[in-house]
Amino acid sequence: MPFKTYLINKTNNRKFRLDGVLRSRRLPAKHKLCQKFRQHMVLRTDQLPPKVDLRPDMTPIEDQSQIGSCTANCLAGAYEYLTKKSNGMNMDVSRLFIYYNARIKGNY
Repeated sequence: MPFKTYLINKTNNRKFRLDGVLRSRRLPAKHKLCQKFRQHMVLRTDQLPPKVDLRPDMTPIEDQSQIGSCTANCLAGAYEYLTKKSNGMNMDVSRLFIYYNARIKGNY
C-alpha cells in the first residue's frame, strides 16, 4: 500500500490527494510499450540540430531601470516565453508585481 500524501489549503483546510497510484506489476503485451515514459524527450547529441533560434518565440525586451529586479525580470521573461511557446499567446507579465510580492514574501 502506498504512503498517502496530501496538499492542505490553509484557508479552508481542504485536503487534495497528491499520490496513491499503485504501480502495475503486469507488463504490456507490446514490447514497444514497455519503455519508461517521461514528460520530456532524451536525445543523443547527434540527434540535436546544430543551432536553434528562439527569437520568434520571445517577447519584447523589458527595461528594469534602476530597481534591480533582475530575478523578477528573468522569471517573467521565462513565463512569457513558455506561455507563447505553448499556446501562441503574447502576454505581458508584470515584473513589478513579481518583484514587490517576492520582497513581501521574503520579508525584505
